[in-house]
Parts: sequence; structure tokens; C-alpha cells
Amino acid sequence: MCYLRYSCVLLLMFIQINSDDHSAFAIPMHHTQSKPALRFATYNLWNVMWQWPARKYKVAGLIASANPHVIGVVEARVDLSSKKAKRFDQLEDLKHLLPKFRYTYFAPSTLIRGLEFEGIALLSQVKLQDFHIKNLTFKHVPVVDTNTRVLLSATIVLNNWPIHIFLTHLSYHRQQQCENVAQVAKSVLNSPALHSNADGGGSVVLMGDLNTYSDFPDPLAILTSGDPITSSNGCFHIWRHAGYIPMKFLGDGVITPPLHFEDCWNVNEKNDKAFNDLKYGLTFSNLPSPGLVSRPDRMLVTRKGPLTPMHAITIGQGPVLEPSYRWLVLYRRLRSMMRNQECEWDCGPKAKCMCGVCVRDADSKCSPDCAKCYGLKQNVILHALAVLPTIAFSIYFSFWATSRQKRRVYVSCKFFVLRTVACIFLIAGFLYVISVHFWANPALSELYNFLPEELYIGDHLMVVTHFALSS
Repeated sequence: MCYLRYSCVLLLMFIQINSDDHSAFAIPMHHTQSKPALRFATYNLWNVMWQWPARKYKVAGLIASANPHVIGVVEARVDLSSKKAKRFDQLEDLKHLLPKFRYTYFAPSTLIRGLEFEGIALLSQVKLQDFHIKNLTFKHVPVVDTNTRVLLSATIVLNNWPIHIFLTHLSYHRQQQCENVAQVAKSVLNSPALHSNADGGGSVVLMGDLNTYSDFPDPLAILTSGDPITSSNGCFHIWRHAGYIPMKFLGDGVITPPLHFEDCWNVNEKNDKAFNDLKYGLTFSNLPSPGLVSRPDRMLVTRKGPLTPMHAITIGQGPVLEPSYRWLVLYRRLRSMMRNQECEWDCGPKAKCMCGVCVRDADSKCSPDCAKCYGLKQNVILHALAVLPTIAFSIYFSFWATSRQKRRVYVSCKFFVLRTVACIFLIAGFLYVISVHFWANPALSELYNFLPEELYIGDHLMVVTHFALSS
């Protein structure tokens, strides 16, 4: 059956080879009959890992199914190059697939190459305003994580209530994370948003990938703890001496948390203890195993204000099982192999780059000019010249055989020549399909040798919180 699968991939490729419009794979936006007043979501896009040109339709479908008013995404790639020079522009892709999200704002953090940046972004169905971007620097801890971290803030207004949104992606290094959180706290404390909240004029939402570890929750204490913070906290000394926390919050051997956020996931414990025990809100996994291991993706809201979290959910778990998605992945892999360029993403420790794609359990890396990749495009074209007539004639005569009258015409002498030519093509094409894996370019055998990760929407789950908004 391997040759049949390969032929189907080729057919799909030649139908779509000059088109990047795969809207048939997109999932339309759904609406529920009873919906909360406001929905927020946060999601790690996993940058362009593992076939973003195929994965984007599933990501768009995931966002559509949640239908949030505002979603914050991290690890987003935006390319400011001309259209012909662009590699990936995830915001542009999502805006095309999700036209209801008319308002977007991107905060670049890391330059990838040329004019391609990675950063964080807000996508909204309601108008965004009052944008601010702050770089989170490291002055008081050793720099192990060299990625630039930023804090993006914006405001929406609903029912005359201002909702102040902060989005960030904190460092994965624990001590740098401590300093990140302190800078976030200082920015929130100094922003008009908090003063508005203190006067009863709105709510503050902080969300994103906070890179929180289950065995090191200490950084979040400065945001969510209701008790004084002591030296037992792993971030205590950084917070006390870095100058980010105002002096009025620094006591004798303790720090009084200056902010009072509530983790929106905790509302599930209040409403349904069994649900909380079952799910735990875990959102990250090193795919494909050992499964969900931590909860870095968070959504926090000020305890005082018009927003009240009703319940929170996570969506997007597990691999995509639809055969159409697998065909699309195979098509994208074959397209990359024909271009024979360097892989567009890091293959990780379990695979090596070969002829433009990541190949599982490969013995060694094969650069575009290596012998195994040479002549691949020519072999694929020759294969297609045999496969496509085979498929065409099969469909043609299958259609004719559905009518008795046409069947009689088919067997008549009038069509003897056509029948003979058709049989020759069918037999030759069939034998070619069977033998192609034995004598064609050996790189073709690597088409199906991909990692399980390529069938996942992402390595993070999306966190969606439903809020009640005061009238």
C-alpha cells in the first residue's frame, strides 16, 4: 500500500503545487447559544515548528472553536520582508484564516534572520488601544537564557469598562524568571491600568507563557500570594535587592506582595473540586511523551474589578487523527524535499535534516548537495508522469463502466486502439509504481519517516477563561 499512498501525495502536490490556499482545511468559527460575557485565551504557537504551513489550519480551527474576544499568542513569527522574500508570517496567516480578529498588535523580541522576528502578539475581535511594549532585561542575575523577553500591554473597552491586558513570555531560566516577574510587577504597578483598577474603573488581566515549573512556583508569589514573602522563597533576595519592588512593600525580613492577582484556573477548584483534581490545568508536554508535565501557560486577573472568572478550560491535546491532515503533512514534506533546501526548523535530538525535511532515526545529516538528495526532483517528476496517467485512465474507464450502453461502446472495435493504449499505460504505470521504491532516488523512502510531533497541533495547550462582566 506504500506506493498508493505515495501516488496520492503526488496527485495532491501537483494539484496544489502553485497554490498556498488550503482554505478547505480551515475550520469555520462556531458560536454557542449561551456564551459568557467575555472570553480570553492564551496560546504558545510553537513558532513554525513541524510544518506550520499545514499546522496553521488546525491552530486557526482551535482558536475558532474557543472563539475568544481576545487571545494572546507567544512564540509568534512575523516576517517584514517583501511578499516574495517572506518565509513565515504567522499573524498574517491567522488573520487570513480568522477574519473576525480584525485587531492585532505584535511585539518583536528576537531577530531570527533577515527581517523575520519572533515575539508575542494580541489578536482581538474588539478594538485594541493604548499599546505599550517594555523590554525585560537582566541586570542582577547571570544571563543563561539569551532570548529577549518583552511585556506587551493594551486596553479594550466593553460595557464602558476598561480591561487592561498584559501579555508576556518569561525566561525559562529560574533566576532570570525571578527578575522577569519583578519587572512585570513594577510595570503593572506603574501603569495607569492599576490606578484605574484601584479606583474601581476596570480589571487587569496578565496572561502568557510564564514558564512556571511545578517544583519552582516561587516567581508567581509576587503576583498572587496573599501572605508575606520570606527568605524561603527562591526569588526573595533578587526581589529585595534589585530595586524593582517599592520600599513600602519591603519589611523586616519579609516582602508584602504589591499585587493581588487570582489564577483563573483556581476558580475550577471552587466550582468543581473533582474537575480540578482530574485536570490540574497542565498545558505543556515534551512530545510525544511523557505527556503533560507542567503548567506554564497562565491567566491571572485582579481580584478587584468588573471581571469575575467563571471557569477555565484547556484545549488542543493530542495528535491530529484526521487522514486529510496526514496527507497535507506528507504533501508539505514532499514539497520541501523537491526544493532540497536546509530544514526550516530545528529537528531536535531525535531526527536529522535530510533533503529539506526532518527524518527520524537518520544515521547522519544529509545536506542539500549530498548524493542521496541529488536528482530527487527529476525522479519525482518522472514518477508523476507514470502515476498521473494511471489515475486518469482508471477514473475515466470506471466512469464509463457504470452504464451498460457505454460498456458496449467501450468493448466495440471502434475503441480498440484507445483500449489498447489505455491498457499499456495502466500496466506500465502500475509496474512503475510498484518498482519505484526499489530503484528511484533513495531519499524518497524518507518521506514517511517523520517524527510523531509532526501530527500535533502544538506542544502547549490553549488556556481559555470565561468571565462574567459587570453591567
